[in-house]
Amino acid sequence: MSSHQSSSLPIQTAGTFLSSNAAVLGAVVLFFVLGLARINDLSLYTDSTRYLVWGNSVAHAKGFVDDTQPVPEHYIVNAPFYAVFLAPILLVFPMSLVAAKVWTLLWGAFALVLLYRWLLRFTVNSIALATVLFLALNPLMLVISTEVLTEAAFIALVLLSFLLMETIESGEGKTKHRIVLVGILAVIMLLREIGISLVAAFAVSYFFRKRYKDLVMVLVAAGVLFGIWTLRNTVLVGVPADNQAPNLKFFFGHFVTPPDASLASELIARATINLKGYFGETGGSLFYRFPMNLMVSPGSAFAGLSGVVSTLNIVIALSIAALVLTGIVVDLRNSRTALVRLLFLLFYVLIILLYPVHDIRFQLPLLPVVLFYIVRAAEPARSTLHLRGTKLPAWIAGTIVLLVATPNLLCCYEILRTNLSYRAAPTEFWRASTADDASSNYFATPWSVMGGLVTKHVGDSATIASSEKEIVPFAPQFKFLEVNRGVPLPMLESLLRTYSISYLIAAESYGNVETFQVSLSASGRFRLEMIDSVAGLKLYKVVSRLREPAFAPRTQVLTLSTVQASDLMQLGRLSLRSERYADALSFFSRVREQYDRQSEITFYMLVTHALAGDSLEAVQELPRLYASPSATSFIPPARVFLYAMNELRRVRAAPENPGASDKLYDVARTVWSLGYGRQAYRLIKELLSREPNHFVGLLWGWHWGIQLGDSAAAGAYLSRLQGIDSANAVVRSFTAMARAHRDLSRATTTAEQCRLHLLISGEYTKMELPEEAFDEVERALRADPSSTEAKNVRAELLGKRK
Repeated sequence: MSSHQSSSLPIQTAGTFLSSNAAVLGAVVLFFVLGLARINDLSLYTDSTRYLVWGNSVAHAKGFVDDTQPVPEHYIVNAPFYAVFLAPILLVFPMSLVAAKVWTLLWGAFALVLLYRWLLRFTVNSIALATVLFLALNPLMLVISTEVLTEAAFIALVLLSFLLMETIESGEGKTKHRIVLVGILAVIMLLREIGISLVAAFAVSYFFRKRYKDLVMVLVAAGVLFGIWTLRNTVLVGVPADNQAPNLKFFFGHFVTPPDASLASELIARATINLKGYFGETGGSLFYRFPMNLMVSPGSAFAGLSGVVSTLNIVIALSIAALVLTGIVVDLRNSRTALVRLLFLLFYVLIILLYPVHDIRFQLPLLPVVLFYIVRAAEPARSTLHLRGTKLPAWIAGTIVLLVATPNLLCCYEILRTNLSYRAAPTEFWRASTADDASSNYFATPWSVMGGLVTKHVGDSATIASSEKEIVPFAPQFKFLEVNRGVPLPMLESLLRTYSISYLIAAESYGNVETFQVSLSASGRFRLEMIDSVAGLKLYKVVSRLREPAFAPRTQVLTLSTVQASDLMQLGRLSLRSERYADALSFFSRVREQYDRQSEITFYMLVTHALAGDSLEAVQELPRLYASPSATSFIPPARVFLYAMNELRRVRAAPENPGASDKLYDVARTVWSLGYGRQAYRLIKELLSREPNHFVGLLWGWHWGIQLGDSAAAGAYLSRLQGIDSANAVVRSFTAMARAHRDLSRATTTAEQCRLHLLISGEYTKMELPEEAFDEVERALRADPSSTEAKNVRAELLGKRK
């Protein structure tokens, strides 16, 4: 149907529309009811909680700020506008996850209505209704519309922009329609940055059609709003050092190629990996996207049909591709507005293929467009039948949709059945389903129940650490520090100290492996004492090993099994830190056999290969890490490891090059900062064997030797330092500390031990080594818990961190 033909369709009043479209409204109500059954206290993405927090802040006139953290953060890592969309409902229901999910579901329902109205301009009611029904029963559409995420609202605005465009181009549009369209294009990038695909599509279309006034309006409106927000967020507020960079800078980083690779090779590699991943997950089709982690013990009917779909994936993909290409050709031949839709499709696909995060939900906004093109492909056949006097009965379209949607119907049933069982008894459901790997631990985190345990056990003034922000709505009176799962151990220890973390919430990531379990098990500064637990969540008290050492703190290593994933990961990490790389790879590989797509396992495999000097295997792990779910937190440290490995390879290949020793020192410092002290110390020894009087190398050689208990080598390094420059301030501090260490071995009173530890702490403070200074204060308090001086020094060190 051409644009001219579409303009002849009658414009209906609201009352006429309601009375003549009861069927489509029934489909929308069905979608809404199913969505209500899908809602729970869990979130698939931490972004959901961030939107909730920002929306609550906007609703209560605090602006864009996350004040649930120990230090309020005004930098917003995601596009901000969905927080504005959420504000009305959160003003009535403050910090309510359920209310925010219902509000998002309404946006999903609105998108279905808009799809129907848009399709009516190109086809008859029955086909438009069938298309809407198919989208409503798509599991991905149902799931994403019941999470506090932007996709549902984004789809609604995209469809509204297409509908407005048709209204304007048909001559029915008024000034208000143009204003609303420009308004959508102005805010769409602030709803989701990928909205630039829609803005670019309209802009390019206006350019080719020589509609320069519309082009300027769109570019100015979108550019000004996005520019103002970027100025606010990245300049006036600034990007925190430990936060994700803005998306533009994030987009141009290296994620799947070595740091010295070209940007072109990086983008090509990303596109290849994303294309393979999306095709592998969906068979090239969004029609059948089954979120297996939301179903526990699905029935035989679904298992059988999903198997059939999997077998026919390529056939389905090629069929859909053929229909879409046909629909594009038909659309371009018959509609003046076709170019905008095609450009949006092309720009959107290009961006998600190049974007350095792989996520199936990015594909959902394509589904309505794909369905539109399939409708366009079928329209000539329907029109031909109509001209021959043959009218396609509505029941035929309905039957076709029902048959095609049957796998999705069964999937939705299994999702809702599982979810309702969880809602009825979260803890009991977890106990009954722990043996089922398909649950993928999604239902092991009843945050509402954990919120009650936190309130019961934790004092209001305490600060709690968690890798998951989802606890925030269920214990809003507390401050929570969100800690990246991939943060290196030294940084994790520093964060726990800086924010005076008293408690930590750990969640099972996969199998029985808990968040931070692998890294903190190697910590010499902290240990965890379990306070309470529910399902796969545990509440721990964070205790200083230096101040309150446990009895026989390492005896648990002797009881580790070689079967459980958590034990295998700890054994792998222990072997890795001890430089037994073959053993480490063996342990990690055995866990990978059980959980082959877990990003943490792939990360440790990459690290092991990198530290063992196997550059080929390490680089090959990077694309696999990139394609793993929830890999974003592990990619930055992985890139640092690869960079250090690359620099080390260059130094060893050309040891006589100027600056080789300094580069080797830099690599050693990097490896130390990532939590691998033995490896860093070995590199410093390698440096000093090449250049015995490398002054900076000797300084760190002494320091790391003392930290790792190699006092003999440290003494030799200090002697060399004294021979080179005994008057150097750092050498004098090291000399004073060496003397204090000797005196400690002879000290007989707790007061004297406390004084000597404080003396060493002071020397570390002079050298700007705050963690080591804090270590000595903790040891001083261990020797004399009542020491006022030690308490004051500790408070002073904490004050500097704030």
